[in-house]
Amino acid sequence: MHTPHASLPHAHLNRYHHPKYTPSEMWAAHKAGAHVAKLFPGAMAGPGFVRAVKGPMPFLKIVPTTGVTFDSCADYIEAGAWGVGFTGVLFDPEDMAKKRFDRIEARAKEYSAKVRAPKPHPSYLAPQPDPFQWSKL
Repeated sequence: MHTPHASLPHAHLNRYHHPKYTPSEMWAAHKAGAHVAKLFPGAMAGPGFVRAVKGPMPFLKIVPTTGVTFDSCADYIEAGAWGVGFTGVLFDPEDMAKKRFDRIEARAKEYSAKVRAPKPHPSYLAPQPDPFQWSKL
């Protein structure tokens, strides 16, 4: 599998969230020093995908974006996502055009409260060590 985002020399420039979709891309990015794996688009994979990837690689910090909704955000956190990214659902185009930032702020508070409400899966309560420690090889 070709994983250009993690294998190119520029991978260190954005060590936090170069978009990834496959477990192989997430693994390669982790080996290259990425701190967070941005799962894009998150909606196509779903919370079950996050749970499946975290099984063999519990040390990954996966952040699904694009397509995460108010109804699905807690499911991603419960599946082991380190966080979630809201885009279109948070920044409604009409609210932006009419500068109704109070509505965006209210929506952000509502989404934030929902994300913080679920209890994490027990295997994700404690920080997970990187069993491979590639940086020391």
